[in-house]
Amino acid sequence: MSILIAVLILILAAFLILIALKGKGKPITLLDHDGKPYENGISTREGVIIGGKKQYFFIAGENKNNPVLLFLHGGPGSPEVAMHQFMPGERLEERFTVCYWEQRGAGLSYGARLEADKMTLELMVSDTIELTEHLMERFNQKQIYIMGHSWGTFLGTKVISAKPEYYKAYFGIGQVSDQLESERAAYGFLLQHATEIKDEKAVRDLKKTDPNKDDFPTDEYLRAARTNYMNKYGVGIKHIENYKMAELIKAVFLFEGYSALDFMKYGLGSKFSTDKMFHIVTRENLMRTTNQFEVPIYIFHGVYDLQVSYSLALQYFELMKAPEKAFYSFEHSAHSPNFEETKLFLEIVFSLLDRYK
Repeated sequence: MSILIAVLILILAAFLILIALKGKGKPITLLDHDGKPYENGISTREGVIIGGKKQYFFIAGENKNNPVLLFLHGGPGSPEVAMHQFMPGERLEERFTVCYWEQRGAGLSYGARLEADKMTLELMVSDTIELTEHLMERFNQKQIYIMGHSWGTFLGTKVISAKPEYYKAYFGIGQVSDQLESERAAYGFLLQHATEIKDEKAVRDLKKTDPNKDDFPTDEYLRAARTNYMNKYGVGIKHIENYKMAELIKAVFLFEGYSALDFMKYGLGSKFSTDKMFHIVTRENLMRTTNQFEVPIYIFHGVYDLQVSYSLALQYFELMKAPEKAFYSFEHSAHSPNFEETKLFLEIVFSLLDRYK
């Protein structure tokens, strides 16, 4: 009993230290080259009722009169605002007023009272459209831009198909196409590579999963072997061998916008959303169901990406019908060219933006 009490005291102490270190979540610090706030800039952390639930987001921009960009994070359930670099000359905020939405069930928008059976694609699309309407009204803009990463591209293609008149252009990073086929191709690469380099532990771990079973990819495989070995071999989040998830966790913990409670909600929301939503992505082949668009389409994809297949994204792009479309390959990236080759990514995005002046 005394040992149990001691352990509980240590846990409580660790929690209190965590709170002290993190402090309160606050808006993004957005400063110019002289370390001063922008005269006409904006940076807020706020929440509104969307689809009957309080949902949260960060808004940041050097000039609040710039075009609005709604960023749809990946996961499902993995807000990415903490991974962005808010340094002068290296951020979307230079030319956009960016809304980093923490989707229903994710990050700040996670809550224990969320009804798991109501986490549907239709609801997520409806949420996105409702938030878009809020942003258009708030910033007095008839249309906005929308950018998705990974799961956010799956959601984004559905949104622009449902309400094309709301969006000037769509930017897709790590574009989802046929995710079940992508997962099977990635599994085959991982097993073959592990065998070739004699990574015996990886071979054993991967062979615990059968990619031809109806339940593939299982939650266990997604959380363990898939994530571990994609990142180990540089074909996952970044094109870096032995990339550690601890780096992502560290970025989230150090992000000024999250308090200690927010940090814990992030982890809970990530598991909740992945459990409830990932199967939606693997059950649909967008090449067959969602390939006709009335919005300009711009795809950004790392050539080493196996988390969401680069080759399948190219096939999907060829099938897309849109007023304008372009595909940009990033030669030194895996799943996150916006973080891996930031300057090139921004150069392309800003050049595209100039077309709409």
